[in-house]
Amino acid sequence: MKKRIGLLLTAVAVTAMLTGCGIECRLTVDKSDNISVKEDIYLTEDEFDALYADASKDELKESGYAGKKKVDGTEYYLFSTSADNYDISQMGESAVLTSKEFYYSVENQQTDNSLDISDEEAENLADELQESFSFCDFSVTFPYEIVSTNGTISKDKKTVTFEGMGKNADDTTIYAYTTKSKKSAGKGADDTTKPTVTGVKDGKKYSKAVTIKYSDKESGIKKATLNGKKIKSGTKVSKKGKYTLKVTDKAGNTKTVKFTIK
Repeated sequence: MKKRIGLLLTAVAVTAMLTGCGIECRLTVDKSDNISVKEDIYLTEDEFDALYADASKDELKESGYAGKKKVDGTEYYLFSTSADNYDISQMGESAVLTSKEFYYSVENQQTDNSLDISDEEAENLADELQESFSFCDFSVTFPYEIVSTNGTISKDKKTVTFEGMGKNADDTTIYAYTTKSKKSAGKGADDTTKPTVTGVKDGKKYSKAVTIKYSDKESGIKKATLNGKKIKSGTKVSKKGKYTLKVTDKAGNTKTVKFTIK
C-alpha cells in the first residue's frame, strides 16, 4: 500500500534500496470480524545476495524465508510473515474492515514509521520503495460474497484484489461491500456521486462569514475536514484566510472546495 512499510520490508529497506522486488498483502476476515494478515515479499537474486548471502539456514528461517517462487516467468526469493488479530487501524484512520465490508482511503494517510528517522524521511522512503516494486498487490477475503467493489473479484466472489496499489496516483480509495452490507441493498452500493456542498464554492472569495453545509443522499457522509480538521455540517466560518474543505462519502467519493475569506 502507498506510504505503508511492512515490518519485513522495513528491515530490508534499511539494508539496501530495492529495485524490482514485489509485495503481496492479504487480509482475511471471519464472521466475528477477526482479521488475519499475510505479507509476502519477493526479492530478486541480486537483492537476496546483497541481503542474505552470508545468512545461515536458521537465520533465513527466522527472517521468514519460504524458498524460491516464479511470478510471471521471473524467479524470486520469497519471504513471508503472518499474524492473527490484526488491527485494521494500523492502515490509517480511514480504514474500515468487517465481515460485511471494506473501505480505505489512501489520501492523507500517515506513514508507518518503524525506523529511527524523521516522518518526512520515512514518507520519502516509502514512496521510493513503492516506485521500485515490480508488483504490489493487496487483497481482502470475506466470509460472504462481494456485490460491489472497485477491485477484481475472485471466482467464488469472496476475495477482492487491488493490483498495483501505490503506483497509480488516482487509486486513492478502495472498497468492497458484501451481501451483508447495508450498501448492498441498493442504496449506496454503486454510489459514484460526490457529496453535495452548499454555502461555499470552489475558487470563490468571500468578504463575510460563510456557513458550510454538506450532505450525501446515496451512501451518506463518512468524513469532512476543513484545513485538515474535522468540521460539522452547518458550521459558520468567519476568520480570514484560505481554506480547503474535503467531504468524503461512505463509498469513497470526495468533494473538494477551496475558498478564501478576505
